[in-house]
Amino acid sequence: MNYKIYKMIFTQGVHFGDHSLEKSEITFQADTLFSALCIEALKIDKLDVLLNSVKENHLVFSDAFPYMNQEFFIPKPMKKIEQVIQSEDMTMRKKFKKLEYVQVSLLDQYLKGQYPIEKGSDIKKLGVHALKSCSLTLRKGEVNALAGENGAGKSTLMKILTGIYQRDEGEITYNGKKIDFNNPREAQEAGIAI
Repeated sequence: MNYKIYKMIFTQGVHFGDHSLEKSEITFQADTLFSALCIEALKIDKLDVLLNSVKENHLVFSDAFPYMNQEFFIPKPMKKIEQVIQSEDMTMRKKFKKLEYVQVSLLDQYLKGQYPIEKGSDIKKLGVHALKSCSLTLRKGEVNALAGENGAGKSTLMKILTGIYQRDEGEITYNGKKIDFNNPREAQEAGIAI
């Protein structure tokens, strides 16, 4: 049987997921695509054609995988990489652990523990960014309000500041020190809570 892989290019913004924009996904599952096609087929009275194509295995779906330019990414293999486990570089070990997708062309390097970690972070450039070029300064004794449109990133910012979410990039400075809270308890112990 011959298969074709279709590369979907969306010319307008697309939201995958059932949550707010800050929780949008960069890919979608096969059932989501099939449901969307069923809805469109109903609109043009061709649902029976779509369903027969699927029943006869003329049309098969898989989950979608992200790509950037011509480079495809796949989910990180669920395999322990000995070179990474044995490494004494904790920063590198943490970055390997946080990888979600690996470039297909660099899969061999990943399996050898030689994957250029910065390539894995490229995937974060995809999709909607709730916070981009964000700056917030708070001073002791001031009363502040954070306002913005839906999806502007207000909740995301507060969750990052209080350790509920982890930031992808940038830095947080508190009392003159760069900090990262791994959970709300750490933020509360430092005096930050909402």
